[in-house]
Amino acid sequence: MERQPNPRADGELKPAAKKNNIAICYATDEKYAGLLGVSLLSLLEHVSSENFYDVVVLYRRLSEKSKKRLEAFAQTMPNASVRLYDMSAYAEKYEGKLMVRAWWGIEIWFKIFLAKVFRRYSRVLMLDVDTIIEEDVAKLYRTRMGSQWVSGCRDLKIIRLARKDERFQTYCKDELGLYGQAMYESYINVGVLLFNIREWKKCEVDKQLVQTALDAPKGGWRFPEQDVMNRVCHGHIFFLDQAWDTYPLDNEVGNNDPADAETWRRACEKPRIIHYVNGAGLSKPWINPGTPMGERWWSYARKLPYYEELLYTNICSILRGEMNKKITEQANRMTELEKALTELGRTLTGQVQPKK
Repeated sequence: MERQPNPRADGELKPAAKKNNIAICYATDEKYAGLLGVSLLSLLEHVSSENFYDVVVLYRRLSEKSKKRLEAFAQTMPNASVRLYDMSAYAEKYEGKLMVRAWWGIEIWFKIFLAKVFRRYSRVLMLDVDTIIEEDVAKLYRTRMGSQWVSGCRDLKIIRLARKDERFQTYCKDELGLYGQAMYESYINVGVLLFNIREWKKCEVDKQLVQTALDAPKGGWRFPEQDVMNRVCHGHIFFLDQAWDTYPLDNEVGNNDPADAETWRRACEKPRIIHYVNGAGLSKPWINPGTPMGERWWSYARKLPYYEELLYTNICSILRGEMNKKITEQANRMTELEKALTELGRTLTGQVQPKK
């Protein structure tokens, strides 16, 4: 079929196929573009010939090399395409107004604008970059969610935190409007989300999300876009089987609620989507290959034509991190030494009495 071109910035995005179009969305920046390729490859290795997989990558700044690499993924596939959508207009409008993290910029908020970007669609599946797809996502895409706004999996790690940490419980109650069972039963992770675009437009969910995001509490959102999504969408969520957003088992799972721990274990036995969230005992597989289920990530990474570059880049990143850690340690030691020398100088000049 004829491939749809990339739309202009803030332009209209149309479905790539008229029949059995499975719309999938990612958001990335230059730092994560190479890593996105790993998730994208895993997705395209689990497709059905009965569907067309319409992948759209949201971005603000990407190098030409990264753009060409991403677009090349589906060029030889008759039933898939990868298009890029420039989100600069949205980014510039809300730059400095929406809370960002040190390791992830305005791109984390692209989720709340999906009803505008995909206004010609009925639904869209959005995936985080740090995911590995182990089953045809068309099965997830066709979830019967009725009039619910969004489908997702409960975030068992954050729910565990809410059970154990009284200060976080207070935050959930005061800022998210979720407390006790409401929090334990309904708080979802936003790394794998199926959006009901028709209902979003009908209920103007995007306006609610933007306003809530801008009205950040004192001290900011604890988990920015995820907290906002849960606060606004509570009561309008269809809950997916946990296997669609499976976190690798870590040394915290035994501290979870027994029912949640069992749900976690079952999901890990046969995951459909693996999501490499951080946690105690966990790291990203490209940082630590020994991360639980990390071998699955590397099994796809090795198939990329730029595997060696990906490996080199991340080794350098790890080494820089270790070097910065050592520099910080030495700087702290020097500061302590300077304090000790200053104290000694004052003692020798008689400004202070020596300690007995």
